Amino acid sequence: MKIADFQGDSKSLKEIDGKPITIVKVERSDYDDSLGVKLTIKEDYDGTVFHTTRKAITSKFYKPDSNGNIVETKLTASINTGNYIHCITEKVKSNNPKVNDYYVLKDVEPKAKQESLA
Repeated sequence: MKIADFQGDSKSLKEIDGKPITIVKVERSDYDDSLGVKLTIKEDYDGTVFHTTRKAITSKFYKPDSNGNIVETKLTASINTGNYIHCITEKVKSNNPKVNDYYVLKDVEPKAKQESLA
């Protein structure tokens, strides 16, 4: 038996930063007191389920309602009913020296499969 046998069912989104992904499912997955999401993607980057608590990303999928309850956004509902999105995580440099650089989701067009030249 190995420690790897006891890993969770998802990996950190930072492992695939900058790679194109197709998000096919979104789930809420909090960590301690931080709002978190678990994203299932179409591509297999040594796994297909990734998690994050990055606020600039989680806020795209869950927001507080007028009563302060955390609810899914229209984007989350759309993805979870089959309207997948193609995107990458992109690092944004903060203009405020007191704020660390952060990651956002950026739309990308899905790449067409290239024919082999061999």
